[in-house]
Amino acid sequence: MRHLASWNERVPARRRALADGLWTEDAGHVGPIVAAEGRDAVEDVMATAQRRFPGLVHRLSGNADGHHGVARPT
Repeated sequence: MRHLASWNERVPARRRALADGLWTEDAGHVGPIVAAEGRDAVEDVMATAQRRFPGLVHRLSGNADGHHGVARPT
């Protein structure tokens, strides 16, 4: 899943390339501890997560669900 690959990428240039190919300019991310509006802000959240939690790996624990045009991996 490209979405998880972008969150798990530790090399900044590769993470940015993944974000550029996946997220639109006006993309958004809303989670329990942070909300980001715009591709740059979303990529910054990814970078911050990698810095604050070294070795962090996002994995699906079930099926993604969604409604009203919003997807939520579980």
